[in-house]
Amino acid sequence: MSIPDWFAPIGGLIQFAETQSGSGTIDPVANLRGQKAYVFHGTKDYTVHPGNGAKVQQMYEHFGASVATEFSYDANHGHPTDFYGAACSASSAATQYINNCDYNGVYEMFRHLYGSEIVQPNTGSTPAGDMLEFDQSEFVTGTPTSISMDSVGFVYIPTGCRDRTKRCRVHIAFHGCVQSRTTAGIGDAFATKTGYTHAAEANNIIVIFPQTVAMGMTNPNSCFDWWGYLRSEEHTSELQSHHDL
Repeated sequence: MSIPDWFAPIGGLIQFAETQSGSGTIDPVANLRGQKAYVFHGTKDYTVHPGNGAKVQQMYEHFGASVATEFSYDANHGHPTDFYGAACSASSAATQYINNCDYNGVYEMFRHLYGSEIVQPNTGSTPAGDMLEFDQSEFVTGTPTSISMDSVGFVYIPTGCRDRTKRCRVHIAFHGCVQSRTTAGIGDAFATKTGYTHAAEANNIIVIFPQTVAMGMTNPNSCFDWWGYLRSEEHTSELQSHHDL
């Protein structure tokens, strides 16, 4: 996270992905061609070196994805919004790792992923849709906590999607480390204070917010498994997640 030039050699990672793709342990990398990716990384991120954002861009572009980036904001390590959080360049540990950068990161991401028809939301009001809980154990063999998953997740249903005859997009938003609902002081903050529900309400997008739990020293910060705490072959796991901003 701190020395991307040393520990994230893109040439080797590209070759590794191509090898895994060729052996069938991951889906074909050819599937990335034409897909869309959005990468935000602040210049004041002291947790994950800003150079990592450019590495992500480089790898996606190598495989032919359409990548939009925003690397110019003096943002610290956190989720950028235009209505809530610590000052953009300040530590946001006290505001659930959300920074007010006067930049609606979710809207900008949705606009790239889904097209110019995406409407900019009013983040000054409370979305009128339904924030519901669902049982995550339905999707887990055994006990959710045994794999650092919570038994409960959130899903936001916009008012325009209550009618089940309507067609609505579905977006899955993975929280970052220390942003799960069971972390002290977090609750539903990642779901309600990052701009997801506002953009979802304005654009008829159902958003699912899976939730993790801490698991001792194996995963003390309730992260999704991006480094292999459950298995050493995390690069071939069925479920991978990173901050989607």
